[in-house]
Amino acid sequence: MLKHMFPKYPPASLTSLQLRLYTTFWYANILALLTLVPYLVLDLFVAPLLWPFHAMASVLVLYSQLLLQYGHLRLSQLMSLSTCLGIVVVGYIAFGKDSGIEYFYFPLLVSAVTSSVWPLARRVMVGLITVCAIATLLTSLAPPPWVTMDSGTLGFIKLYNLLMTVIMLAFIMTRIRTLVELLGKDADIDPLTHTLNRRAFYLAVNRLQQRRQAFALLLLDLDHFKTINDTHGHEVGDQVLVHVTRLLKQHNQRNRDVLSRYGGEEFLLLLHDASPEQALQTSQAIRNTLAVNPFKHDNTLLTMTVSIGISLSSESRDIDKVIALADERLYKAKSTGRDRAVLYHA
Repeated sequence: MLKHMFPKYPPASLTSLQLRLYTTFWYANILALLTLVPYLVLDLFVAPLLWPFHAMASVLVLYSQLLLQYGHLRLSQLMSLSTCLGIVVVGYIAFGKDSGIEYFYFPLLVSAVTSSVWPLARRVMVGLITVCAIATLLTSLAPPPWVTMDSGTLGFIKLYNLLMTVIMLAFIMTRIRTLVELLGKDADIDPLTHTLNRRAFYLAVNRLQQRRQAFALLLLDLDHFKTINDTHGHEVGDQVLVHVTRLLKQHNQRNRDVLSRYGGEEFLLLLHDASPEQALQTSQAIRNTLAVNPFKHDNTLLTMTVSIGISLSSESRDIDKVIALADERLYKAKSTGRDRAVLYHA
């Protein structure tokens, strides 16, 4: 029945950032459940009337975990945030201002601000949490607690709430930092081939030029790629690009070399400290690799060839000029029969 209500998301369809968001919130729910466990035990001894409430809250957090499992990230976050807010409000009313349960407003507020729920729902949640947090500061308006406890138990609860608040804040801030770093990496990656995009390639070249390091540049263009798109469709064309990328990475095993998708079916391969002879050898190896590794589609082998233009960093300090030289030689390779590499150097 659940499969019909909530179709399970395919993990392969998620980007690295989306997958990290799901993982982050999965751990956040587990942390919320672990926080509730001592309260379920405490209720049995000092507040039996609160046990059903905390039990129901635990069920709702588990249900939000189920929603997360079936791909409903926004709804799962909204349910979990709402449940946690209810826990804090009721706990504050039940145990009073000296229990320290109001500390949880801080991680809740950060979680709400950084959540990926619908914009209106996020504004409402942030507003509710802020109002509740401000209300707790007005100690003169605080009602007497429902549950009376001795000072030792109350002190233990306050220390526990403070400790869990620090743990939650540390977890949230660590995950935010990780997500920001991952977001920065995703901004530099081509989403189809997972190679560097043009912006990231230019940054890599700039770092090399600042260190005055030499390099050879290979501009590769798949021959007759438009025919593949026209005959088999763009989806197959994308699969071919992924296949070619995997083959190109075999010739990009040195950590110093840089592989980038320049646009369409064009790739840039930057070889650190490569001589003209090494650049030509690498080009020949790439052509051979493509020739013996055709792409298989519906029992059909799509053999691919590539034309390559080669330029050297010694020919110009301007990277645009170096790429333009490689582009001129790529055109020469195309116009003289394709499936070849062309290099002229000073």
